[in-house]
Amino acid sequence: MPELQDGLPEILAHELRSPLNAIRWLAEVLRSADDDLSLDEIRRAMDSLLRNAGYMGSLLDSMMAEADAASPEIRMRPRPAKVDDVARKTVEDMAGVLHGRLVAVSVEGHTVTMADPERLHQALSALLVNAARCSPSGTPISVRVVGRPSVVEMAVADHCGGTSPNTPERLFERHSGLNHAGEGRGLGLFVARRLARAHGGDLRVSSDPSRGCRFVIALPRPAA
Repeated sequence: MPELQDGLPEILAHELRSPLNAIRWLAEVLRSADDDLSLDEIRRAMDSLLRNAGYMGSLLDSMMAEADAASPEIRMRPRPAKVDDVARKTVEDMAGVLHGRLVAVSVEGHTVTMADPERLHQALSALLVNAARCSPSGTPISVRVVGRPSVVEMAVADHCGGTSPNTPERLFERHSGLNHAGEGRGLGLFVARRLARAHGGDLRVSSDPSRGCRFVIALPRPAA
């Protein structure tokens, strides 16, 4: 896909920023905590460090492969994945990037489908960062995973106050430069939708002026 290859350095820099910030925050927590952390808390922090480092490595490998004109499509490694587990681990890994935001994860139904967990982590990370940047400081973010007969949905809702009626689809354009309110924004939503579509699904947005925006990644279940 030429548009990805042309903007590879920009996309790569954007996507590496969040896990790098998470690693820095976790390292600072471990350094300053001294004996205040339990063994379980230390292990969980180390697990998050390792997941973020592994994610950065896999992201570099996959994007370098995508830069090759012979393989322009996203490299996927689909396998049976429990989407709510991916959501919980992503929220935990992103704690240092979300600046203390309360992020509630709720689950309904059977959430296993064929997917690439690392790519889902990447897409959800982008949605969480977008929600944190676009909504007022201190407001909560919700992540809801719902298993339906033919699809598993993973939704991120914020309290940004909604978006203008003419804005929603433009949010996903790579060069739109818009946030929910029509102001400057990065590449996260463009990348997240591309990852959702690489799974055979999609990313859509709905807006409620009295609350905020709700981004939903729909992942199809394979035919029985």
